[in-house]
Amino acid sequence: MSIVLDVRGLKKSYIIRKGFLWRTRQIIEAVRGVSFRVKKNEIFGLLGPNGAGKTTIVNILAGIVTKDEGKVTVFGEPYSERTRERMNVATAYSSLLEFLTVIQNLRVFARIYNVQHSEKRIEQLLHKFGMYKYRNTRYYLLSAGQRTRVNLCKGLINEPELLLLDEATVGLDPDIAQEVRDEISNLDTTIILTTHYMREIEQLCARAAFLHHGQIIRMGTPKQLVKLVKEQIVQISFEPNPLMDKIIASLPGTLEERRTSSITLRVPHTTGALHDVLHPLLTKGIYIRDLHITKPSLEDVFIKLTRK
Repeated sequence: MSIVLDVRGLKKSYIIRKGFLWRTRQIIEAVRGVSFRVKKNEIFGLLGPNGAGKTTIVNILAGIVTKDEGKVTVFGEPYSERTRERMNVATAYSSLLEFLTVIQNLRVFARIYNVQHSEKRIEQLLHKFGMYKYRNTRYYLLSAGQRTRVNLCKGLINEPELLLLDEATVGLDPDIAQEVRDEISNLDTTIILTTHYMREIEQLCARAAFLHHGQIIRMGTPKQLVKLVKEQIVQISFEPNPLMDKIIASLPGTLEERRTSSITLRVPHTTGALHDVLHPLLTKGIYIRDLHITKPSLEDVFIKLTRK
């Protein structure tokens, strides 16, 4: 499969001046030697907390910010005006023109990207994202969810082969955010998705990179990343029994919580671990009321990696 984006050794620093008369200089390394490749029609996630470097990377890829070091190859060639016409960006952090209507905003960007048959394309996008009835509404009057949809229309106005989505669902109500995720998952293009929501990565991305302090600390498919956490949580509710204290002492794993009629254990995330927990209970005649297993998530992975 062809490589749409190849990023090698990307670096970017900012100089912040502070103190009396701004005499003190502080260098902030926003991106520190980041490298990754994205295949055609792949949704690739950049995951990390605020300040991890996600937005800076997107801004470099979009040509908004210049890199200090590194190499960016798009569609097999260095970033240029020609490659820019085949890309687009949609971000939650930049508004469109507030006092223009939805359709006026999209016409502006259609001209910028030299879109042929722009009126037809705009109408298609407005229908696709359920915004056609708001086409004559001024942008500043839209809700957060409606703005996100218009930003997606703007991002797709030129039918990009590479779409950069920066925190597309930040600040949205859960139901609206899920609708936007559904729309993103149905897009037939290559996507770089930045987010600090683990669920978005699990739901949308074929692969993802964990960013921390401007560096990629781990990269892989969601399933590969989850396997980095070797433990799972097992919660067991049972009929109170005087034998429980003795039985609990023999159980594998780490006891996280003990109550009169329940226990919570942290055990290895292996095939036989659950059997090793339940077998002593059942052989001693303990009546189990309920069993709940919490498998590792990407959030668990990120916490583990960033605590190292």
